[in-house]
Amino acid sequence: MTTFFPGETNTKGISKQSEIKGTVSYIANELLENAMKYSDSSVEQPISLSLYLFNDKLIFLSTNCVVLSMLDKFKAFLTDLTNHDPYELYIQKLENSSEEDTHSGLGFLTLINDYSATLGWKFQEIQSEPKIVTVTTMVQLPV
Repeated sequence: MTTFFPGETNTKGISKQSEIKGTVSYIANELLENAMKYSDSSVEQPISLSLYLFNDKLIFLSTNCVVLSMLDKFKAFLTDLTNHDPYELYIQKLENSSEEDTHSGLGFLTLINDYSATLGWKFQEIQSEPKIVTVTTMVQLPV
């Protein structure tokens, strides 16, 4: 939301608000798309998306149930992401991706490379029989 005050000519502040609004929309959309795409639809658990706005940073949290058959592949991708240069991984994924590849990881790499985001993940087993695991994805941005 942008507030306009009569006689105020602070276009820099308005520009910053507009930039933050666009960033929030992009990241929230990316997290929601990922949560919906990779959530285990057979489990009756909601997808949650939260935004925390501080003076110096934005924090997004997205939580969804993981499809168990994809869990190891996802964790392997996260290991690659945390142990390699994100820009090099981005270029490699672009070169190797095809239109049919829906699990490329380009969204996370875009958040890191284009938005200087810090990402983190927490896995939690919320039920043992049948096994249900949630993943919470955290995206933190400086403001």
